[in-house]
Amino acid sequence: LHDTGNFKIGDSLTSGEKIHFKGIPSFSPEHFRYINNADPMKAKQLNKGVDQLMDEGVAQLFTMSMNNRKIIGTVGALQFEVIQYRLEHEYGAICSYENLNAKWLEFIVGFKAQVIDNFYMGLNLNVKRFLSQKSPENFSNLYIPGFNKVLENNNIGVGFSYTIQYQIPLFRKVKTF
Repeated sequence: LHDTGNFKIGDSLTSGEKIHFKGIPSFSPEHFRYINNADPMKAKQLNKGVDQLMDEGVAQLFTMSMNNRKIIGTVGALQFEVIQYRLEHEYGAICSYENLNAKWLEFIVGFKAQVIDNFYMGLNLNVKRFLSQKSPENFSNLYIPGFNKVLENNNIGVGFSYTIQYQIPLFRKVKTF
Protein backbone atom coordinates (compact mmCIF):
# COMPACT_ATOMS: atom_id res chain seq x y z
CA LEU A 1 0.00 0.00 0.00
CA HIS A 2 1.54 3.28 -1.10
CA ASP A 3 1.00 6.25 1.22
CA THR A 4 0.98 9.66 -0.44
CA GLY A 5 0.83 11.43 2.91
CA ASN A 6 -2.85 10.80 3.62
CA PHE A 7 -2.32 8.40 6.54
CA LYS A 8 -1.22 9.35 10.04
CA ILE A 9 -0.25 7.44 13.16
CA GLY A 10 -3.37 5.79 14.55
CA ASP A 11 -5.19 5.43 11.20
CA SER A 12 -6.43 1.95 10.34
CA LEU A 13 -7.63 0.24 7.18
CA THR A 14 -10.16 -2.55 7.01
CA SER A 15 -12.25 -4.31 4.43
CA GLY A 16 -15.44 -5.21 6.19
CA GLU A 17 -16.47 -4.28 9.68
CA LYS A 18 -15.75 -0.84 11.13
CA ILE A 19 -13.04 -0.64 13.76
CA HIS A 20 -13.14 1.90 16.59
CA PHE A 21 -10.08 2.62 18.71
CA LYS A 22 -10.01 4.62 21.91
CA GLY A 23 -6.98 6.52 20.63
CA ILE A 24 -3.32 6.93 21.40
CA PRO A 25 -2.68 8.05 25.00
CA SER A 26 -1.45 11.59 25.43
CA PHE A 27 0.48 12.87 28.45
CA SER A 28 0.83 16.42 29.70
CA PRO A 29 4.26 17.88 28.94
CA GLU A 30 6.47 18.98 31.83
CA HIS A 31 9.47 20.39 29.93
CA PHE A 32 9.23 23.26 27.44
CA ARG A 33 11.81 24.71 25.06
CA TYR A 34 11.80 27.02 22.08
CA ILE A 35 12.95 25.27 18.91
CA ASN A 36 15.21 27.28 16.60
CA ASN A 37 16.23 26.52 13.03
CA ALA A 38 20.06 26.42 12.89
CA ASP A 39 20.09 26.43 9.06
CA PRO A 40 17.57 28.81 7.41
CA MET A 41 18.02 27.00 4.08
CA LYS A 42 16.43 23.89 5.65
CA ALA A 43 13.28 25.54 7.02
CA LYS A 44 10.98 23.32 4.96
CA GLN A 45 12.71 20.13 6.17
CA LEU A 46 12.56 21.31 9.78
CA ASN A 47 8.85 22.14 9.59
CA LYS A 48 8.02 18.84 7.91
CA GLY A 49 10.10 16.88 10.44
CA VAL A 50 8.62 18.66 13.46
CA ASP A 51 5.07 18.14 12.15
CA GLN A 52 5.64 14.42 11.51
CA LEU A 53 7.33 13.84 14.87
CA MET A 54 4.47 15.59 16.64
CA ASP A 55 1.98 13.40 14.73
CA GLU A 56 3.88 10.35 16.03
CA GLY A 57 3.32 11.60 19.58
CA VAL A 58 6.99 12.19 20.39
CA ALA A 59 6.10 15.58 21.91
CA GLN A 60 3.54 18.36 21.67
CA LEU A 61 3.96 21.53 19.63
CA PHE A 62 2.73 24.92 20.77
CA THR A 63 2.88 28.02 18.58
CA MET A 64 2.82 31.50 20.08
CA SER A 65 0.10 33.51 18.37
CA MET A 66 2.01 36.81 18.69
CA ASN A 67 5.13 35.85 16.72
CA ASN A 68 4.56 32.23 15.52
CA ARG A 69 7.50 31.01 17.57
CA LYS A 70 7.36 27.26 18.17
CA ILE A 71 7.61 25.72 21.63
CA ILE A 72 8.02 21.98 22.07
CA GLY A 73 6.65 20.34 25.21
CA THR A 74 7.86 16.91 26.32
CA VAL A 75 7.30 14.57 29.24
CA GLY A 76 11.02 13.96 29.75
CA ALA A 77 14.12 16.05 29.07
CA LEU A 78 15.77 13.33 26.93
CA GLN A 79 13.00 13.60 24.34
CA PHE A 80 14.58 16.86 23.14
CA GLU A 81 17.76 14.99 22.22
CA VAL A 82 15.72 12.32 20.42
CA ILE A 83 13.89 14.99 18.41
CA GLN A 84 17.15 16.77 17.56
CA TYR A 85 18.82 13.52 16.44
CA ARG A 86 15.87 12.42 14.33
CA LEU A 87 15.48 15.84 12.69
CA GLU A 88 19.13 15.83 11.70
CA HIS A 89 19.40 12.21 10.52
CA GLU A 90 15.93 11.61 9.03
CA TYR A 91 15.06 15.05 7.66
CA GLY A 92 18.44 16.76 7.23
CA ALA A 93 17.42 19.68 9.47
CA ILE A 94 19.55 20.99 12.31
CA CYS A 95 17.87 22.66 15.27
CA SER A 96 18.82 24.21 18.60
CA TYR A 97 16.78 24.87 21.72
CA GLU A 98 16.26 27.70 24.18
CA ASN A 99 15.12 26.79 27.67
CA LEU A 100 12.01 28.15 29.27
CA ASN A 101 12.56 27.76 33.00
CA ALA A 102 11.87 29.23 36.41
CA LYS A 103 13.54 28.94 39.81
CA TRP A 104 12.02 29.23 43.26
CA LEU A 105 12.57 28.19 46.87
CA GLU A 106 9.94 26.06 48.51
CA PHE A 107 9.29 25.33 52.19
CA ILE A 108 6.86 22.53 53.07
CA VAL A 109 5.59 21.57 56.51
CA GLY A 110 2.94 18.98 57.27
CA PHE A 111 1.69 16.19 59.47
CA LYS A 112 0.04 12.80 59.14
CA ALA A 113 -2.22 11.26 61.79
CA GLN A 114 -3.85 7.86 62.17
CA VAL A 115 -7.63 8.28 62.36
CA ILE A 116 -8.57 4.62 62.84
CA ASP A 117 -6.76 1.34 62.23
CA ASN A 118 -4.76 1.57 58.97
CA PHE A 119 -6.53 4.80 57.95
CA TYR A 120 -4.49 8.04 57.90
CA MET A 121 -5.10 11.67 57.03
CA GLY A 122 -2.45 14.27 56.32
CA LEU A 123 -2.23 17.99 55.70
CA ASN A 124 0.65 20.11 54.46
CA LEU A 125 1.30 23.77 53.83
CA ASN A 126 3.84 25.08 51.33
CA VAL A 127 5.31 28.54 50.90
CA LYS A 128 7.19 29.40 47.71
CA ARG A 129 9.50 32.35 46.98
CA PHE A 130 9.96 33.11 43.30
CA LEU A 131 13.62 33.72 42.34
CA SER A 132 13.88 34.00 38.55
CA GLN A 133 12.32 33.00 35.25
CA LYS A 134 13.03 33.03 31.56
CA SER A 135 10.00 34.53 29.85
CA PRO A 136 9.14 34.66 26.18
CA GLU A 137 9.78 37.99 24.46
CA ASN A 138 6.96 40.53 24.89
CA PHE A 139 4.90 38.06 26.90
CA SER A 140 5.04 37.27 30.59
CA ASN A 141 4.36 33.81 32.03
CA LEU A 142 0.87 33.42 33.46
CA TYR A 143 1.26 29.97 34.97
CA ILE A 144 4.38 27.95 35.80
CA PRO A 145 3.83 24.23 36.50
CA GLY A 146 4.98 23.47 40.02
CA PHE A 147 4.88 27.10 41.15
CA ASN A 148 1.31 27.97 40.14
CA LYS A 149 -0.16 31.27 38.95
CA VAL A 150 2.36 34.08 38.42
CA LEU A 151 1.37 37.60 39.43
CA GLU A 152 3.23 40.74 38.36
CA ASN A 153 4.01 42.31 41.75
CA ASN A 154 4.01 39.22 43.96
CA ASN A 155 6.83 36.69 44.20
CA ILE A 156 5.38 34.68 47.13
CA GLY A 157 3.07 31.72 46.62
CA VAL A 158 1.18 29.77 49.29
CA GLY A 159 -0.63 26.46 48.90
CA PHE A 160 -1.87 23.47 50.82
CA SER A 161 -2.78 19.87 50.15
CA TYR A 162 -4.31 16.99 52.03
CA THR A 163 -3.99 13.25 51.79
CA ILE A 164 -6.22 10.36 52.72
CA GLN A 165 -4.42 7.06 52.96
CA TYR A 166 -5.40 3.49 53.71
CA GLN A 167 -2.55 1.15 54.54
CA ILE A 168 -3.29 -2.39 53.40
CA PRO A 169 -2.32 -4.79 56.19
CA LEU A 170 -0.22 -7.45 54.49
CA PHE A 171 1.00 -9.03 57.69
CA ARG A 172 -0.96 -9.60 60.85
CA LYS A 173 0.59 -8.24 64.00
CA VAL A 174 1.01 -10.76 66.80
CA LYS A 175 -0.11 -9.40 70.16
CA THR A 176 2.18 -10.20 73.06
CA PHE A 177 1.05 -10.18 76.70
